[in-house]
Amino acid sequence: MKISLVQWSIITSMTCTPLAIGSEDWIDITNRIRNETDLEKRIQDTCQKECKGNRRNGGLDWLKVKRIDTSSFHVTAKAYARNHEHQKTPVGGGFAVFDWTLHLTANGKLDLTSCKITINSATATGGTAAVNKSLEDGISGKTHDINNCRNIVRGL
Repeated sequence: MKISLVQWSIITSMTCTPLAIGSEDWIDITNRIRNETDLEKRIQDTCQKECKGNRRNGGLDWLKVKRIDTSSFHVTAKAYARNHEHQKTPVGGGFAVFDWTLHLTANGKLDLTSCKITINSATATGGTAAVNKSLEDGISGKTHDINNCRNIVRGL
């Protein structure tokens, strides 16, 4: 699968930094992100262009935030890109020619003053070692503008 660093930057443009996701201070805002932003659509569109197979798909697994102070949040998110080719057969319904999924978890910090998010770290699994490392290196340390960032975390 060939996914450009720009496309993965788009996919991870809503992500940030936890080491203890199980903490009760983390708030899952996955549904809010799905309902009020185009992040999941951008993930899906990227996978339609870059993933392989006739049953390829991508999406957002989850996105969680944790308030740091009055003007910033830690954010963490996990997205996936599934590469799946299904071959139909006259008997038995068919079989998977290939079926593998690339998972990307990214962590960072959202600054509400500037509406910018900085990706502190990223971890990719499911691809080759070279693909995983390339994605991780290409995303970590990047900063992205987030439209309406205060609205996304309103009331939290």
